[in-house]
Amino acid sequence: FAFHSCGDGGRYAARHNAYNWNGTTGIAPVFDAHGNEGVGGNYASMGTEVSYNLITSTNNESIRIEDARGGKHLVNNNDAITTSGVDMTTKEEFSDDCNPTNNGSATSDGEPQHVSGTYFWGNTKNGSTPVNATIAIECSTTTCSVQNCLAENVDFFNTTYSYTPYTYPHPLRVHTTTYVPWVH
Repeated sequence: FAFHSCGDGGRYAARHNAYNWNGTTGIAPVFDAHGNEGVGGNYASMGTEVSYNLITSTNNESIRIEDARGGKHLVNNNDAITTSGVDMTTKEEFSDDCNPTNNGSATSDGEPQHVSGTYFWGNTKNGSTPVNATIAIECSTTTCSVQNCLAENVDFFNTTYSYTPYTYPHPLRVHTTTYVPWVH
């Protein structure tokens, strides 16, 4: 079960939301981004922006904030509330060349399907304990001709990325309530 999931070139942004999980098992993941799913399978997601979300497990079950299996991601300043484990993972399940989109391992615009250009920073457990991304599956378990492998500080980074986030709420959004930013 995931609150958000994408693949096949999809992308999404989830910012400034509150998620409450009252299940009796851990949630893994809250945010999912599919990778290349092998010969005849789906293509990878393009990416996600997951920022400033509050995720609460009311039964104190484990929380996997993000499962990045393909594409580019900015995952920052999310907080998971639980007494159980909290993590974020990257995976390389299938080599890009098992389901190529452009005569090889890259999409038509030259972007790889595996996790790349991905940044995790400022994510916490219970408002203070830092949560960094780890590698769950380092090298593709199914290969066709080339084995892709993920490496921290090459494909993904547990560090601040310099960018300007979208204005929230968007200035063209029409509403009558006052926005109060979430602060932990």
